Amino acid sequence: MRFLRRRSLRGYRREAYRGAYYEAYYEAYYEVYYEAYRGAYYEAYYEAYREAYYEAYREAYRKAYYEAYYEAYYEAYYKG
Repeated sequence: MRFLRRRSLRGYRREAYRGAYYEAYYEAYYEVYYEAYRGAYYEAYYEAYREAYYEAYREAYRKAYYEAYYEAYYEAYYKG
């Protein structure tokens, strides 16, 4: 009787250990997976945002530059 109780207790401990092991393993796996996914997502998002921002900035700067240039040219040439 004592042998059976010890054996079932050992089996219970083994099952509990196995359950805790797999739980910790999958928790760590998904944490790493989702962290990598979130990192890649935000990296791509900010890269696209930065690219679009600088493209718009360059375009606005170029437009303002040429506008000012042609305005000054017109002022000097035609009114000069």
